[in-house]
Amino acid sequence: MKNEKVSYEITDNLRVTHYRNGDLIYEARTDEEFERYGKDKIGCFCRYAKEDDTEKYGFLYNWYAVNDQRGLAPSGYHIPTDKEFDDIKKGFMKTALPGGYRDFNGSFYFIGLNGYWWSATEYNATSAWYRNMCYGISGVSRDDGSKEFGFSVRCVRD
Repeated sequence: MKNEKVSYEITDNLRVTHYRNGDLIYEARTDEEFERYGKDKIGCFCRYAKEDDTEKYGFLYNWYAVNDQRGLAPSGYHIPTDKEFDDIKKGFMKTALPGGYRDFNGSFYFIGLNGYWWSATEYNATSAWYRNMCYGISGVSRDDGSKEFGFSVRCVRD
């Protein structure tokens, strides 16, 4: 794989630019690109507006990248399902960083305050399950969100 970190644990947010099969993941570099990829149901990732935030929190992916058949997670890993998130919740809470999210029109929210992580489980045609954690508050909540949003992704070993 090209320019990718290959060792992921539940403690790391994903930062890959290629799918497992080697195909490039589209990078949304502008608000307009991020919005267009989501509306067209095309998998993409984005970086934060500030490079320091990208370095700290990783990349944000829309759910279409999470669900792409080419595989977002590196070989030997997968994105946890909604059920698996319940099983890993305790370890997850110890290491989660509040990277916020990017909404469907490209705006960033709650960086440093809340964290949002996709599960691999679809809720319905337009949304998927995710986990949310507010910094400084114990507990992880579960909700469904628009597949067009940009959330962090965690990987677990197969």
